[in-house]
This record gives sequence, C-alpha cells and structure tokens, in this order.
Amino acid sequence: MLSSAPLLIDQKQLVTLAGEVGPALPAIMETFRGEVRDRIIAMRRLLQEGARQGLSAEAHSIKGTASAIGLSRLSHDAKVLEHGAGTMSGEEMAAQIRAIQRSFYESCSALMELGHLPSLAGDGAR
Repeated sequence: MLSSAPLLIDQKQLVTLAGEVGPALPAIMETFRGEVRDRIIAMRRLLQEGARQGLSAEAHSIKGTASAIGLSRLSHDAKVLEHGAGTMSGEEMAAQIRAIQRSFYESCSALMELGHLPSLAGDGAR
C-alpha cells in the first residue's frame, strides 16, 4: 500500500500556534522563512562538500521547526533527508533537497494566502 504525501499544512497545529502567539505569528513566520531559506542554501553547499552529517543536522532543524508550526509536508521531506543522509546517493540527496525547497515554497505560498506570512518579492533560495 502506497502512503500519500502528508498534507501541506496541519491547520489544527497552525491554529493552536496562532492562539498561543497571537499577533506575533507573522513575525515568527517571517523569521522562519529566512532561516529555512538560509538552511536550504547551506544544504546545497554541504552536499557539494559531501558533508552528510551537516546535511542531516540542517534537515533536523528544518524538520523540528516546520513540525512545530504545522508545515507537515516540509517536516516530512526534511525528516527523509535527516534519516537518509548517511545512506543516500548524492543524486538522491540532491533530489530530497529539491523536495524540501518545493515544500518550503508551497508552504510559504499557502501561509501568504492564509494571511500568516507577509508577501516577499524574490525569496532568493532558488
């Protein structure tokens, strides 16, 4: 039986977070966006360097924060790289980094549509 990809956003988790932090949510999301963008750039560099442990650590950071915010698919994609960095081929790791980036952009778009993240022209992690 094939498992489907997790939902992009866990609305229940996002609502819980919004209730806890109130009007600070957009600023928290903006900080998160910048940090993940920087981590994706770092993962590309670490991949080129063959630094598997560093890749796993960066993926772990994304996974935890994304999960706390309710970004289920991004958390899942980061978890795959975190746990697979020691055994994946370079091509597989590059593909997983692209999956993380795709989930990141889709999550940011959805958060903007929901009004939880200010619009930002040119995010730079492409």
